[in-house]
Amino acid sequence: TSTVDGKLYAAEVMEKHRAKELYEAARKQGKTAAHVGTKEQETQRFRVTATVASNGDISFELCYEELLQRRLGAYRYAVAIHPRQIVAELRVELSITERAGISDLRVLPFHPADTQQGQALPAAGVEKGTHCAHIAFAPTPKEQAA
Repeated sequence: TSTVDGKLYAAEVMEKHRAKELYEAARKQGKTAAHVGTKEQETQRFRVTATVASNGDISFELCYEELLQRRLGAYRYAVAIHPRQIVAELRVELSITERAGISDLRVLPFHPADTQQGQALPAAGVEKGTHCAHIAFAPTPKEQAA
């Protein structure tokens, strides 16, 4: 879903070429528009492209489920974000549900893409229950700039 200037829009799944055409047409008219796509054969990698009208406000919510493979009794999951600019309100949340129970949860700090610059940032919040966990990462604009 996308929320644009307070109005909620549900995404529509369509053929890639058609979706890109509609996005480009709206962008050329100066309208707020968004396009969410995946790379070929990489269904876990999403790319959101958006054009926001002058003084506009937009937010995205992408929800999906993924069955993770257990290796040596543990699961590993990584999230990469590259906003390409400082974002006023950037937040990534991850919810985990495990029927067998969660005995150990390790959340590594976020590292910038260029590890020689910037400092690692810890998660904003980690809540762990017996069968569920919730992790949030919400760097401030100042932390993003660093």
